[in-house]
Amino acid sequence: MGREKWVVLAAFLGGILLANLLDEQLLVSYGVLNDYFLSRYASFHVDQSELFCSVLLERCKAALFIFLLGRAVPRGALPTLLESAVAAGVGFLAVVAVYNLGMSGIVICLGGLLPQWLFYLAALAVYLDARRQTVRGSARWELSAHLLRGCLTLLLLALGILAESFLGPALLRYVLKFF
Repeated sequence: MGREKWVVLAAFLGGILLANLLDEQLLVSYGVLNDYFLSRYASFHVDQSELFCSVLLERCKAALFIFLLGRAVPRGALPTLLESAVAAGVGFLAVVAVYNLGMSGIVICLGGLLPQWLFYLAALAVYLDARRQTVRGSARWELSAHLLRGCLTLLLLALGILAESFLGPALLRYVLKFF
């Protein structure tokens, strides 16, 4: 396993450790992974157009931050940095989910993260792949490949936003029926 993968693994374990070091009351009381919020969410009507606007704004801010980070961080370090951030977040979220809801918390988290995060992670992978590789060939070919990757990244981001706004709430509500 390469050094970068060890860094990502350490970030995942760091997320787990951080969640375990935080105050128990903080993990139970705040956030969306508590019984009160989930019971209210199951019966709450989501205004999808309002959710779409909110998600669009938040995801565009995140995408802009990642884009700017890609310009500020050396090309080779960016993938490891972003993969580590995702791994730390997943480790933290897994601990909070299990702590609050038991093993069913993992299923509820998956219901809350899917399908949109499939698109977001794919967009991130395309972007990082574009940052890793340099296209060889004519200037016209390089520009075409760069534009194609950029358009694919934006398309995947847009699909993630649509999925999060219109499919995500219904899927989470469906999953919550079982718990």
